[in-house]
Amino acid sequence: MWTIDPINGTKGFLRGEQYAVCLALIVDSQNPEKWGRIFVAVRGHSAEQVNSF
Repeated sequence: MWTIDPINGTKGFLRGEQYAVCLALIVDSQNPEKWGRIFVAVRGHSAEQVNSF
């Protein structure tokens, strides 16, 4: 199952500032941390992986 937090930082989003969209995969009722990845994207630039667990 996929779960999403569509806007983490609602005030920042409303102000046109910094915000995040969080997405997680849940397998067998557990969040498989060994698959964890963090990506960063900035408008006008490419997205890149910045960390893995």
